[in-house]
Amino acid sequence: MKWTRTVLRMANKEPTSVALDATGRSQDSVQLEFKEQLRALELRMGNLVTTAQWTDMLHNAHDRAFTVAGAMKADLLADLVASIDQRLKRHDGGLEGFRKDFDRIVEKHGWAYNGERNWRTRTIYKTNMLTSYASGRLAQLKNPKLTAVAPWWTYRHNDNVIHPRPHHYKWGQIQLTLPHDHPFWATHYPPNGWGCHCYVTAKRKPPAGADTVPPAGWDDVDDKTGAPPGIDKGWGYQPGMSVVDELQGFVDKKVEGLPPGLGSALKDDKGVINKRDSLGGLDDCDDSVNFADDGQSCLATAGGQNRWDKMGLQDLRDLKERLAIDSPELLKAGSDQVEALDILRSALNIKAFESRQLVTPVRDILIHDWTLSHIVEKRQDARERYALFIEPTLTSPLEVWRTEYADGEYREQFIKLFKGRYDLLAIVRINTDGSLLWNVMQRKTKGMNSRRIGELIWKGY
Repeated sequence: MKWTRTVLRMANKEPTSVALDATGRSQDSVQLEFKEQLRALELRMGNLVTTAQWTDMLHNAHDRAFTVAGAMKADLLADLVASIDQRLKRHDGGLEGFRKDFDRIVEKHGWAYNGERNWRTRTIYKTNMLTSYASGRLAQLKNPKLTAVAPWWTYRHNDNVIHPRPHHYKWGQIQLTLPHDHPFWATHYPPNGWGCHCYVTAKRKPPAGADTVPPAGWDDVDDKTGAPPGIDKGWGYQPGMSVVDELQGFVDKKVEGLPPGLGSALKDDKGVINKRDSLGGLDDCDDSVNFADDGQSCLATAGGQNRWDKMGLQDLRDLKERLAIDSPELLKAGSDQVEALDILRSALNIKAFESRQLVTPVRDILIHDWTLSHIVEKRQDARERYALFIEPTLTSPLEVWRTEYADGEYREQFIKLFKGRYDLLAIVRINTDGSLLWNVMQRKTKGMNSRRIGELIWKGY
């Protein structure tokens, strides 16, 4: 698995035309790796440390050293880290690919490791993926341009985990939100234990109802672990904090060779930060309105953008006979959020805690399991019913638009027409953090063309 981010901020904020190549793909379409994560892993690859047990090296020592407990040979470590690096950079095989390499490497070096094979490989793979991701993410969150406009950090618990840790769950439930430089984060920046999938989001201000004071006793030390309550032994530190400036500098150097407009966009806080937008799960401000964190506003598009009618495009309602495809099955609604998430996973063919890659006309995207839960939070919407509309909309869209929103972020919107018992329009939006939001509406809806705004980056007809 690998984490990707797409730069949606371009030099021209109000494009008046779109350049399409012979395949219909936008000539300006750009995909970039999560370079901070790659650099975090590279820093560790250059320093392979053999250890007899996992407690031999703790905390920020991991920022600059790669180790696997019990691995006493440097060449064994080199083979293991090379396999993880390949999975991260090339999206080549994920955990199962690493397991195949692991079997070969173990046989090659005659390593008598401790623990059951599947458990051992999952621990090595997931721990290194999560900590390198956390290191790169910290470099983004600590970017001075971001902290200047979003100085608050909110602790987020991944509710998809089967056995949540009580402390982690509580911090997520109370939306614990503290200044980015609060001492709490020095020991509680996630991941906070083996298999922890918690994360942090940057906020301009604390969300409504959020706790802005850490729970009493948060800085106590558990005699058994030597760490604060709720933190596993050896996990009471910020992964990557000791190299955060180096990671930021790495990204700055990488963008120097890009075209000036795109290079400056990458360095801009809104272009480079792969943050989970607190408004990302909301519908657009149209005839089906949800509300933002403050309970008073929906997610509006920015003004002054190009529109479909100004570009000479046909009304979507006039394209029905020629371009609509047969509607897939409408799924049943889940009885609760847990069942709804299972329905969603099955329809999208995504396993728990895994990711799936889809090829779209504009770029390859990764759908992450941990971004799906927000889709089914609002049970009155029952979005899981329309899950089978998502893949055809993403892989063979009618149009793809890059639209600017009032929060300064750009989001891609994939549009597809369907016919059957009901004539439907499906719109899938890719948020700034890679998560998805979709709406499926009857095509007679008056405002169905309202999403065709911004830059047209794909036209499939």
